[in-house]
Amino acid sequence: MSVEQKKLASRIYNKYYNHLDDLPAKERIHFVRRAYRASGDAELASYIKNNTVDKTIPSIRKYSLLLEDILSGSKEYPQVKFNGVLHSSNKRAIKRREALQANPEIQFYRRHLMNLFQAKLMRLDSSLLLNEWDGYIGQLRQIDFERLFINEVAVTAISSFAVNCATFISKVEIDFHFADRFVEFVKSYYFDNDFNVRSELKKSEFRTLVYNLTHIIIADSSFYQDNVSKNLWINSFFANNIDQILEKCNLDIIAEVGLCFKLTNQQELYNVAVTKVNNYVLETFDDSMLSTELIAKKEHTNCVIMLLFWEVFDWHKGPFF
Repeated sequence: MSVEQKKLASRIYNKYYNHLDDLPAKERIHFVRRAYRASGDAELASYIKNNTVDKTIPSIRKYSLLLEDILSGSKEYPQVKFNGVLHSSNKRAIKRREALQANPEIQFYRRHLMNLFQAKLMRLDSSLLLNEWDGYIGQLRQIDFERLFINEVAVTAISSFAVNCATFISKVEIDFHFADRFVEFVKSYYFDNDFNVRSELKKSEFRTLVYNLTHIIIADSSFYQDNVSKNLWINSFFANNIDQILEKCNLDIIAEVGLCFKLTNQQELYNVAVTKVNNYVLETFDDSMLSTELIAKKEHTNCVIMLLFWEVFDWHKGPFF
């Protein structure tokens, strides 16, 4: 990492660390989890543990009880609330809204699976949730997740839900090979046998493809907990198409492409592409992204940049109880 890159990572880390109370709850825990992965800071670990006891565990229990009623037929899946995008004319937002309206269980399982995944990372399946865990997993093995997450609509309209949930399903051991089947579907849907894209994609479609690919690697790392050695063909695709990625994708996705090279320890192998990504991020980053007005709105982008430029020797696991 260059001095400039490390300085930017530290600026972002310190800005958010010192303004945690100014962030909405969603952005706060998102930052805290990723900052802990980078720094291993004890106060961040304590915050994650408290959040787990106060929110994650009660949510797991609540969703499991609700699912029991749903499976018995006495209740239905909660309808999805769309906040400000209900009447959006954005084509991607419309496709997502239509998919979630047709299958409200997608949002339900996304939240439940994410909480179980976080619990698994903290080894709660062998500690605080030891006596309940097998029941939660057994309950979810009754669900046809392929219908929800391995299909054309899943990888095009709800890609952010599908790719992450596919990994959660495997990581919490509902179905060990689910994530592999998801990857195979993405490959067959988008690529020929030589990993060339089958047809010309619109800009939004190309972004969706690149997002899917970045999160196959990022999710497989348990979101910055482990290095990754699978699906390295993705980095080859990124390197071969880096100019198109820089032209068509936003800063978030471009920085995540850089993280994929980092999480797989292939930064030297793909040095040309990595250098282009790093230069683009440095040139595109603006100080206003750390302003009081934008600190919450730009939290995700800033976090990705922080992780991209953090000098990592080992990603920090847990924290464990």
